[in-house]
Amino acid sequence: MPRGRPTRASVYARLDTALDELRSRLGGLPTPEEAAYVWRDIWHLEAHHSTALEGNTLVIREVEALLDQGRAVGAKPLKEYMEVKGYSDAATWVYSQAHNGDQLSTDELVTLTELRQTHETLMAPVWQVAPHPEASERESPGNFREHDIHPFDGGMTPPSWSLVPSMVQDWIDMANGIGRRLRDPSHGPLPEQFATLHNAFERVHPFIDGNGRVGPSDPEPRPRSARVSADRGAEAAASGVPDRHATCR
Repeated sequence: MPRGRPTRASVYARLDTALDELRSRLGGLPTPEEAAYVWRDIWHLEAHHSTALEGNTLVIREVEALLDQGRAVGAKPLKEYMEVKGYSDAATWVYSQAHNGDQLSTDELVTLTELRQTHETLMAPVWQVAPHPEASERESPGNFREHDIHPFDGGMTPPSWSLVPSMVQDWIDMANGIGRRLRDPSHGPLPEQFATLHNAFERVHPFIDGNGRVGPSDPEPRPRSARVSADRGAEAAASGVPDRHATCR
């Protein structure tokens, strides 16, 4: 096997193979109970890495103790434990929606209600101990910002808050359009389509806080993707966890 980092093409090929295997051999997503040992590892790592990108300083051992035992190990600010707890709650909720998506009649991958619910689940624990200092009551978790945001260091300026509702609807339409094209390779590799979608979400920056965590936890496009790409299950399949087929019926 060649040494060094695998090529992008080989990673894409591995993901395509895992998705095909998940659909054709394994019958789609396992239930959360069946996938408990796979989901537990993904849950810990995703909660740790995604919050760490936003500046959270909990190490993986502290994340595991918090999520598995409900214990706040270490001497970190309470806000940081609540960030991890909120992210893990949101990820668990999103996975349950993906699994139950087979029972839904709509072809939508994500709805406005699901987007708001994800943000509320994600941020509510944090706001119990450290609400955003500049937020009004109308900008609480699950509600769009009503402030304009200063340009970011890289030069990106999010749109005026008055444009957020219409731009979020445009983004949802974009997400559902990608969902209808998931099986068509002519539109480009699946990870690149999701990356484009995530980038578009971050540019809108619809919430006053927590956009960087909502992006990974919800919209690419997980709530109902079980029928189309089995996205969350594919992560487990592509991760190389041994005996993953044992999690399926």
